[in-house]
Amino acid sequence: MQSNNTMDNQFTNLFSKINFDQILGFIYFLIPTIIAVWTVYYIRKSRFYYVERTSIKLHDDIVKNIPDLTIKYKDSEINENLIFFRGTILFKSHTDIKKEDIDQEITIYSPDRNAIWKHFEITKASDDFQPTFTIRDNKVTIDRSMLKINDYIIFAGLLDSKNVNLFISHRIFNLVPKSIKLKESDLKYYKQSGIFMTLILVTLFSIKLYFNYKSKEWERKRIKDNKELAEVYKSVNVDLPPDIYDYETFFFKNNVKIKVKKLRDSFKNAKDQQIDIFNEKNLKVTDSLSKKYLRTKKDKDKIEVLNSIIDGFTKGLPIYRNPYAELERLGEKKLDTLIKTNKLKENILYTINDSIKLKFEKKVIPKKDSSSKNKKLSESPTKSLPKYRTFSDYVDIFMNFLGYLFIIILITITIYCWFMFVTLSRLLKIYQK
Repeated sequence: MQSNNTMDNQFTNLFSKINFDQILGFIYFLIPTIIAVWTVYYIRKSRFYYVERTSIKLHDDIVKNIPDLTIKYKDSEINENLIFFRGTILFKSHTDIKKEDIDQEITIYSPDRNAIWKHFEITKASDDFQPTFTIRDNKVTIDRSMLKINDYIIFAGLLDSKNVNLFISHRIFNLVPKSIKLKESDLKYYKQSGIFMTLILVTLFSIKLYFNYKSKEWERKRIKDNKELAEVYKSVNVDLPPDIYDYETFFFKNNVKIKVKKLRDSFKNAKDQQIDIFNEKNLKVTDSLSKKYLRTKKDKDKIEVLNSIIDGFTKGLPIYRNPYAELERLGEKKLDTLIKTNKLKENILYTINDSIKLKFEKKVIPKKDSSSKNKKLSESPTKSLPKYRTFSDYVDIFMNFLGYLFIIILITITIYCWFMFVTLSRLLKIYQK
């Protein structure tokens, strides 16, 4: 029991140290890692590739477009569903396939169950590979044989089918059941898409680098200007000029200290309450007048009287001046004048009017022990992070995450286009040599 409690306490301490930023960083790391692992697994798997070289609907693509043209096959005119196929099946793997590994042979089939192969032939195969086949309705089965790496079969055939697609199936040990279908004509599209997506990524990356450079350049310039200004004042042994915000102002009346800020806020709250009461009364009077005079809208005189009364109440809102706020402004103006004329002295009473005097004292900023601060940070780093986030913070995080996903998607599409281009180019080289 004690060991279980200890384990629970360790897990509790571990999870208590994990914050939102660490979870978000882990997600940012996890997404591309999963994509990379899946891509490597996908590429290294042994499988068949089916490259479609030609797919022509003889009636729709040829006969229909040329007047008085007829095409016959075995003394019969072709129908609307007769399709001429030329394609290549290639085996890509790291090891050869043995006969005992084949449970079901390679089958070329149409998803249309009513389809019928009118003609099929193997026009070319890899060196020393002489496969045979059998035809049954919509399927052509390649007889059992040992397959070596990069073996291929080039076939041509006529298929009577309403479906223009062909698929490859098999049951072979340690081989992906589903083949990858490609088209020779897609080679240029993969290349164009890869170039286009690469240009987009380069453009976005260049814009990002430019703004980062400008931001760092501005920061360096700001630091440099501040250093140069400090060096100038240091060289002439002059301290940096004071500012009104470096001093605290104290007000006195008959040598008694006055809390002007507190009086200012109290006066403002009291006046705001009076205005709220006044507005509430005006609203009630306006509503009662509306109910009384707006029953008959045809009476223009009554409506004009009503509008004039309402305008009178609306314009009757009181406008007040906060004397204590005015007093603060006078104090700031006096301090600014003394600083500019270099006549400011601390702990001396300056007169504003006959009854009010004030004095200025430099604000004392307490120095923090950097060693103790570093010690606290090292002991509990999560304490230095903000405990709460506003809604706008989460909106910014969400938008940044969407931008991150957008870039990941662009990179994934770019890699896919180039991968398909390189793969198809290599396959073409195998059987076109």
